[in-house]
Amino acid sequence: MLSPGVSATDLQVTAQLLDLCKLFNQALAGLGAIAMSVGITAWSADLVRGACAERALGVIGMAIGLGCVAALIAAVLQLDVHGMMLVLVLQTIWTTGVGVLLLRTRNVAQPHHPMP
Repeated sequence: MLSPGVSATDLQVTAQLLDLCKLFNQALAGLGAIAMSVGITAWSADLVRGACAERALGVIGMAIGLGCVAALIAAVLQLDVHGMMLVLVLQTIWTTGVGVLLLRTRNVAQPHHPMP
């Protein structure tokens, strides 16, 4: 039984709109996962040139970044709940490593004050 003022056509249009929203959500989730993975790969490429801990984190980051991108492009990994959870857990591992590395180094650049 339909609510007063809501027709079957209204429900059909709403269902189609929700399907469109789902398609946009899936497309943007894939694009976001790939973009974050590319960013991790780029930063990791710089870390590989560093000292021992930086190099190890860089190798792990390149594996995570390239692995996620390759799995998504090859359609081996689907971004359903479990697939997105896997991507986020892997990216969180790398991000936590970068946070620890930044806290350990604490080389904070002093602000540049040009002469007046």
